[in-house]
Amino acid sequence: MPPRRRKKVAPQTLIGEGGVSIIARRVNEMGFLYHDRRVDHGIDGEIELVAPNGDALNLVVMVQSKASNRPRSFETADSFQWTADQADLDYWLGGNAPVIVVLSRPADNLAWWFDVRAEFSDPRRRAERTVTINKHTQSFDKTAAAAIMRIGVPRDSGIFLVSPPKNELLTTNLLPIERWPDTLFIAPAAVRDYAEGWERLKETPGIAAGWILRDGVVLSFGDPRTSPLRALCDGGVECHDSAKWSDSDDEDTAHVFADLLRRTLVSDRGRDVHWHQSRHHLHFRATHNLKARVVGRGNGKRGRTVFGPHYSKTEPDRVSYYHHAALNPRFRRIDGTWSATSASTTASPMTGRTSPRSLTASWPASNAWSGTPR
Repeated sequence: MPPRRRKKVAPQTLIGEGGVSIIARRVNEMGFLYHDRRVDHGIDGEIELVAPNGDALNLVVMVQSKASNRPRSFETADSFQWTADQADLDYWLGGNAPVIVVLSRPADNLAWWFDVRAEFSDPRRRAERTVTINKHTQSFDKTAAAAIMRIGVPRDSGIFLVSPPKNELLTTNLLPIERWPDTLFIAPAAVRDYAEGWERLKETPGIAAGWILRDGVVLSFGDPRTSPLRALCDGGVECHDSAKWSDSDDEDTAHVFADLLRRTLVSDRGRDVHWHQSRHHLHFRATHNLKARVVGRGNGKRGRTVFGPHYSKTEPDRVSYYHHAALNPRFRRIDGTWSATSASTTASPMTGRTSPRSLTASWPASNAWSGTPR
């Protein structure tokens, strides 16, 4: 008795189903919905577009799957060519919905795509019926979601699509202040304004701590009884717990404390840093020979240039300006923590050797200064 003939599944059927399976899975990864067509006349299914916030848009993009495990025409590691059937092309371009073609290789779980209208809008291209696929930029995966959305949403639809959320790394210029003196000294002022105060300090030996003049009193972290600040005071010195000022809920008190922190930082500096009075920033001084200065070098670190010349592009031997790393300090309290903040400054051109100390350059605050006021 001859063996019974059984139904056979052609390899191309499995390959075709594999191609459709890839499309359905990748569309789901994009955040869209894929609907397979029960009857196929040149369109295998449709992608129902969904906004990033989950809104159903009632907009679709038609999909035709072309799956094969064989190498494509003129295929290389970067590209290949594919030629459409004339009847298919006429059908795709004759409808009122956008159509994309997905060319897949199920055996390798790979798929690429193209927009039919975009590729064959030119009559010459349409006559050739051939497209060149870039394997690197035309992958059919979730990275194609935005492009497919643009294809499916008409420009005059009035639909506003919210951008999908994305993770971003933010670099802050806040430098937390770890500590400051425990005692804040207050004394009646013997001067009427800052100009008079600075004139008196010029005539007094020693280096004065940072100080502010407010409502007829002098405030400082430095003790006026044992420092040049005594020249500014007229009467007894009061000692206050600085925490009462730093933690105060009174806005005016917080502003006074922030101003005192800034002036303390400005006064507490080394010989290589200079305070620019008119621009209100600290910057690294020029070197004595105007050569570049690099700090932070060592232990495998290249360091950072905090002062150096910038030469003219048209005259390579001429210095156009000198670059100074600078800090424009501000202090603020955020969630109970005092931090130093800064706005960057901008470079100013200069010719020759004219006062390089008056120049600054764009530089993040965290690169110009880090540390704790004492």
